[in-house]
Amino acid sequence: MATVSLCMIVKNEEAFLRGCLESAAPAVDEMVVVDTGSTDATMEIAVAAGAVVLTDTLDGDFAKARNRALDAATSDWILVLDADERLPEAAAASVRRLASEAGAGRHAFGVTRYNFFPNGGFYTDPVVRLFRRDPGIRYHGRVAETVAPSLAESGRGWAPSDVVLNHNGFSRPIAVRDAKLRMYLGLLQGRLDTEGDNPFLLMQIALSVRRLGRFEESLDLAQRAVAASDDPELAYLHGHVLRSAGRDRDALAAFTRAAEGSPEDGVAANMVGVLQLTLGDEAAAEQTLSEARSAAPHLDHITLNLGLLRQAQGRCRRRRALPGGDRPQPGLPHRRVGRAAGGGPAPQRLQRDNIRIRGPALPSRLLPGDGRGAGQGAAPVTGPR
Repeated sequence: MATVSLCMIVKNEEAFLRGCLESAAPAVDEMVVVDTGSTDATMEIAVAAGAVVLTDTLDGDFAKARNRALDAATSDWILVLDADERLPEAAAASVRRLASEAGAGRHAFGVTRYNFFPNGGFYTDPVVRLFRRDPGIRYHGRVAETVAPSLAESGRGWAPSDVVLNHNGFSRPIAVRDAKLRMYLGLLQGRLDTEGDNPFLLMQIALSVRRLGRFEESLDLAQRAVAASDDPELAYLHGHVLRSAGRDRDALAAFTRAAEGSPEDGVAANMVGVLQLTLGDEAAAEQTLSEARSAAPHLDHITLNLGLLRQAQGRCRRRRALPGGDRPQPGLPHRRVGRAAGGGPAPQRLQRDNIRIRGPALPSRLLPGDGRGAGQGAAPVTGPR
């Protein structure tokens, strides 16, 4: 059986690290933790969990610290997590299976990350976190670091998988989140000044300034990114930027381009279905969401969205269990909703981004899922996302 090393970089993560290591333990044979200057109990927690603990200085270069961890690993495969991420039990089993069954031509896998907000909202994004231990696979970029360039340069590429991660970083206090975000923004801008209009950097900055409420700037940066590259991942992220600005039809077009560019990925197709429902085309939404669920049956939120659509159509004649039983999945809302888009008015309900919010309407630019709106008095999310 192939072996797996967990590789992490951390700093002052005593509140999150223990849970991360415990969740990853069934999936890995070794844990390598590079500490970049903690002043709390982070290192003690890592040592107690049996991790190999190294120290390094960050110096504004996240790739350097990540590669230090890769250099210290000894297993066949590398799994990368951040301290505020968790690996569900089923995902741990999938990591073991993928590492052991991967053919000689398979070098890396993408995972689906669920990014949760304190109000119950979430969004998903694809990240490459499982790859072979290979001197040719290295992190690039002082910030927004990734192994994707080294995979592309060597012609290796990566494939999607059924592994999911839960990311809880948005549950940090707002002041802490914003300070960290502003630090990242400074590093991103410095990298952009050095490298020029790298479309992936432009998109990362667009997403970051959106979380700070700078929506027009976000739209401009995201447009520059997709003008420079037709990569499906950029189209997908562009869709989210457009969606947060209330430009639903433009968002639908962007998500459609992403889905067409990655037909095996149900995440983008799910968003096509959500926008079709937002715009009132229930028949198209049902077909798209059904196809998305077939492509990615491991993503429970697609099943949830399809169920909410059918409930809106009055087709829920009996209660059916969510995947995993009739209890809500961690991080997923489990409340009854009224009629969905196009199904008639509901008192004090704001519909935007196909998210239904009970209670006083929030400003359209401070909705759950848009970063700044999370955790600031928003009611629980009760609709598709």
